[in-house]
Amino acid sequence: TSQGGEDTSGSTSTVVADASGTQEPQVLAASLTDVTVLEGDSGSTTVPVTLTLAEPSTDPVTLTVTIWSASATAGEDFVAETYTVTLDPGQTEVDLFVTVLNDKRKESDETIVVDVSDEYGRVVATSLVTIKDDAGG
Repeated sequence: TSQGGEDTSGSTSTVVADASGTQEPQVLAASLTDVTVLEGDSGSTTVPVTLTLAEPSTDPVTLTVTIWSASATAGEDFVAETYTVTLDPGQTEVDLFVTVLNDKRKESDETIVVDVSDEYGRVVATSLVTIKDDAGG
């Protein structure tokens, strides 16, 4: 598992020519798992979200992971962040990590979004992490 502060230089992708002969990079086929986690009363919980590539690559694949709010509050319910992850040639699966901040507040269930983008900034997979309140919210 790779995360945070990594060198992302040197990633490659397959290119295909469109009808006009212009070469455009092929969109990576990937998927993420949706996850539901029970919120604790204190500290934090690290939640794994599995990224799966549809096919192995012969080159390293570097992707950008962006964790942001759908309804949860960054800094109170989870850690919003952006980092890179690199899959080695032949690797098709890696766990990404979301940090949920636990509390004793009674609140509704909340949702976090995990987006994975390719080197061209195109979102290739999205996951929802649902925080289920354990304080009776």
